[in-house]
Amino acid sequence: MLLQDILDSKLAQVVKVHQDETVAETIKLLEEMNVSGVFVVDDNDRLRGIFTEKDVVTCFATGVQASDTRVREVKRGDLVTFEPSTEVSLALATASKNKMRHLPIVQGDEIKGMITYRDLVSHVLPEICFMAEAM
Repeated sequence: MLLQDILDSKLAQVVKVHQDETVAETIKLLEEMNVSGVFVVDDNDRLRGIFTEKDVVTCFATGVQASDTRVREVKRGDLVTFEPSTEVSLALATASKNKMRHLPIVQGDEIKGMITYRDLVSHVLPEICFMAEAM
C-alpha cells in the first residue's frame, strides 16, 4: 500500500497559510477547517514548513504573542517529506522513529496533502487484525 492510497481514501484537502500570516490567524484557520496542521507557504506557494496543534501549545507555553507573531517565526521548517509513491510501511517506520504526527506529502514542488500518524495506523490496523485472525 502506498501513501497515495491513503490520500485517495480521505478528503485530501490541502490547507495552506502564507508565512506572513499571524499565529492568531493560523490558529483560527486550524479551528475553521477542523484540521490539526497546515502547510506554511511562501509567495511562490512553495512549502516552507508546517504549523500544527503542537506548535499552538509551544507558542502558548513560551508566551508568544499570537496576534503580533508571524507564523514563519514559529513554524517547523525541518521537515521530512514523503512522495505519494512511498510505501505505507516505510512512512510508518520513519514517522515512528522521528516522532512525527504529520506527514507532508509532496511531489516535486507540489503539495499533495497531509497524512497523520492516525491515518497510517487506521490503514495498517485492519491488515494486522486480519493476519492475527488467520494465525
